[in-house]
Amino acid sequence: MASNNSSHKFDIINICIGENIRKKRMKAGISAEKMAESLKVSIRLYHKYEKGTTEIPHNILWHVATILALDINQFFESLPEPKELNLLTKKEAQKLLWCFNHISNQTSCDNLSKLIKELSVMA
Repeated sequence: MASNNSSHKFDIINICIGENIRKKRMKAGISAEKMAESLKVSIRLYHKYEKGTTEIPHNILWHVATILALDINQFFESLPEPKELNLLTKKEAQKLLWCFNHISNQTSCDNLSKLIKELSVMA
């Protein structure tokens, strides 16, 4: 049972790192296609890294940091605190995270995130 919970905790870490990569890549004005080509991976695999559905290998993460001229630690910004990871043991939180991760429109993701933050402040 503990291994199941740890895999969910690991997923949220992949999602946060992937989101940070995407934001920093976009800020640098580099397309996902160009990044995939530079890393010598398929665009499909690269998208999985950014979505957090596939763990990004350490050597690839290092290459991403090199390409973007960033300190590798910047990809670990905004990771949840360990106590927040316990939330992912709740079935509802897991379903919500799965659904959110499958929204393809970035504007919709951003709007939904803002709404959830506003609602959590109201509670």
